[in-house]
Amino acid sequence: MDVGASPSSARAGSWKVPSTQTRSRRAGSSGRCPTSPIGGGSTAVIFDELVCGRVLDESRAHLAAVIDGLRRRGCDAVVLGCTELPLILDDRSSPLPTLDSTRILARAALRAAVA
Repeated sequence: MDVGASPSSARAGSWKVPSTQTRSRRAGSSGRCPTSPIGGGSTAVIFDELVCGRVLDESRAHLAAVIDGLRRRGCDAVVLGCTELPLILDDRSSPLPTLDSTRILARAALRAAVA
């Protein structure tokens, strides 16, 4: 599986960390970062809008366009690596299937707690 990093996780460089790349390869996937200039736009969506409880259609369209660029580069899914991103994106509004990192971690914590 070829997985794209969400705009915020790409900005933080998490996909560029060697241990992330190694774990990704071991799991049978690879990662890609968006190539479009996403910096300020996506950061503003997160910190100026989502953190304040505002969800704007034009911001959803901006993030979907970034993700569509990843789809055109061959990605099969996108990691929503920022806890706020699922407030604006999901499988219905994203050009690619989404992997909600918060939900994935919560499920893993629950499985570990009840094991």
